[in-house]
Amino acid sequence: MPNNFEIKDSDIMEEFIDTISNNNKKLQLENCMWQKGMYRKFKDKLIEIGLENEYYKFYDEIVVEPEREKRSFNEFWGMNTDDETNDDLEYIFYDEEELIEKFKYLCEPNTETSKENTRLFHLILYYLNKAGYVLNEFPHLLERPPLDPYEFTYKQIRMRAVSQGKTKPNGDVPYSARRQIIMAFTFSKEKATMVGDDLNILFENISTRSAKFENMAIDEKLKEIANVIEYMLKEDKKYISLDYNLITTG
Repeated sequence: MPNNFEIKDSDIMEEFIDTISNNNKKLQLENCMWQKGMYRKFKDKLIEIGLENEYYKFYDEIVVEPEREKRSFNEFWGMNTDDETNDDLEYIFYDEEELIEKFKYLCEPNTETSKENTRLFHLILYYLNKAGYVLNEFPHLLERPPLDPYEFTYKQIRMRAVSQGKTKPNGDVPYSARRQIIMAFTFSKEKATMVGDDLNILFENISTRSAKFENMAIDEKLKEIANVIEYMLKEDKKYISLDYNLITTG
């Protein structure tokens, strides 16, 4: 474990102790608290009683994952992660339909290019992606947004207009053509893939970063599904033999 083990860990250690159902192990960890060298003693005791992995999973859930989420969110916006003023920003929308309309407005040719609009552009993409939406005309936009909105609002939309023959005789693309494309944007919402608790635990155990299935990227999901299938087809580290008469029609 990296040296972050000692960052604000006393509260986390106590919270983890409260989750332990085995009273003997719980008492052993409690005895490590609030004495000289408690971090080292606590870590050694985790290893001794076989709870090291459980602690680090707990640590990841309440410290590492939220911080990674915040960093990902701020990088999505192109914001300084350490800038505390970022937490004061607030945007209020009535519903997702209004959010989508605002996105279309930000793509308009005459919309001001400002830091504020750039942040809002990235925020909307971030939210829609997390909510399971896909922009049908540009299906990869929400998953892989450009750092500079101009790459999409001008270049990609202009390229689509050119491919649709919406150019002037001199090759220019009129604002009206870009507006038509933007106003015709359609979004669809993918149905979330839910995984049962038992299967989710299996995904966490097999995942190299102990991630839950719903928190994985698409490529990672496909990889871990293959790993889970391989795991379930093995018994004592050997592949089981399937009786095809029981699982086929003949």
